[in-house]
Amino acid sequence: MEKIRRQFDEKTGQWYFSIVDVIAITGQSSDPRNYWKVLKSRLKKEQNQLVTECNQLKMKAGDGKFYLTDVADRETVLGLVKLVSEEHILPFRQWFDSLETNQKIGYPQVAQILTSPQTRRTEGAGSEEEFILLLDGYREGNIITIQTFVAGADIENLLISVNYNKVEIKGERRKPEILSREGKNNYDAQELYWGKFSRSIDLPAEIEIDRVSVSEDHGLVTIQLPVLNKTRSKLLKIKSI
Repeated sequence: MEKIRRQFDEKTGQWYFSIVDVIAITGQSSDPRNYWKVLKSRLKKEQNQLVTECNQLKMKAGDGKFYLTDVADRETVLGLVKLVSEEHILPFRQWFDSLETNQKIGYPQVAQILTSPQTRRTEGAGSEEEFILLLDGYREGNIITIQTFVAGADIENLLISVNYNKVEIKGERRKPEILSREGKNNYDAQELYWGKFSRSIDLPAEIEIDRVSVSEDHGLVTIQLPVLNKTRSKLLKIKSI
């Protein structure tokens, strides 16, 4: 599994991403490092502003050592992706949105781009692709709220499991059969995601499991998770036996 190395700058509030790793994900070259070297040289000759927006940060390489690496922020990466492989813009944009959501709520883990950025492949024999469920997460006072759209899924078979510091959501959108008069699929466009989906979220604080609530309204699922109050105390009286 390929990963995009990234580094969050707390001063600017921005993520910076390894450009070579981004190019590797698009699958446009078997040698993404050389591909970027040639593209970077061409952009410099053209005085393209994208190359001036790139920076260098020390990032960990495969040998475990840290080297100066060409990096770029979200908008610059999207500009480069448009040049390299325009069809990847939407998946990258969705991944960026997911990353920013998780950063705001304080989750230590974020969705990772795979060969197709919005999907992951399950392990084991007969494995199949699952798409990663996108979500919003925020905290107000002592309540963490998670919201996600599951329109088209069977709500009765939607699985939501919660423990003290983690939430898992699993379900499936079953694809309807659209048949032409000849009995063949007759799609003019296919942009919706069908099949199994899942998402695992590490929470930034322990929660009170017994007080968790889940609601659904027109495909929007809302999970409310009360944060455990560790400072609460109770005065106990000793009873004589």
